[in-house]
Amino acid sequence: MSGKNFFLRLAIKNKWLYRPYLYYNIYIRNLKYYIKKSYSQVNEDMIVKNYFKNKKGFYIDIGCGHPFKDNNTALLHRNGWTGINIDLSIINIDLFNLVRPNDKNLCEIISKKKEKIKYYIPNNDPLSVETTADKTYLKFLKKIHKNKYKTKIGLALTWKDLIKKYKLKIEKVDFVTIDIEGKDLEVLKLIEISKMKPTIIMIEAPFFLKKMRIEIKRYLLKNNYKIINSNKLNLLFLRR
Repeated sequence: MSGKNFFLRLAIKNKWLYRPYLYYNIYIRNLKYYIKKSYSQVNEDMIVKNYFKNKKGFYIDIGCGHPFKDNNTALLHRNGWTGINIDLSIINIDLFNLVRPNDKNLCEIISKKKEKIKYYIPNNDPLSVETTADKTYLKFLKKIHKNKYKTKIGLALTWKDLIKKYKLKIEKVDFVTIDIEGKDLEVLKLIEISKMKPTIIMIEAPFFLKKMRIEIKRYLLKNNYKIINSNKLNLLFLRR
């Protein structure tokens, strides 16, 4: 059993340890992330913050992961923003509920139809819940997690069903970020950006998913966006 996940594994099995684990995760184990100037993988959140300056806006974070570690909206939240955070890991969502109680934090999967979908929980990182239909990405996940993960089935909702289920009133959206391990383009097409008109969109498009990366660029350029930042992991677009 991995030492760093020992407390987590105990907490999952023992409800009395679960809430203390959440506090431990935020204020002890990940304190170094809590005090950082930038939380994104490659400082993309600084670009977003600098664009909006002192404005307090609204974000949608799909595949939000941890509230601080490699998170694309943590810096915005620190500066007074609010929004909607969606992730398949109930532990991640409980962490969000602890540190972002004024946000809508939803444990859900988004898909083009209501259906059962496979997802993967690596044995060496139970917080990292992966959903992907992409064979290249799955091969990559197997490599980094050494082929040791549990496969489970979850019920996915459409974007419209999600809005209806939680009675969400989405009007002006300033920033959308999507990081869902290979299903990013599929979900991007589902969330109705033509209606929400988010000012900035950030989307995970790793270099080894060349076809998806090209299709994302083509789709957003066609929908009146331009690229303002590009690296090996993510793409950042601004509405024209």
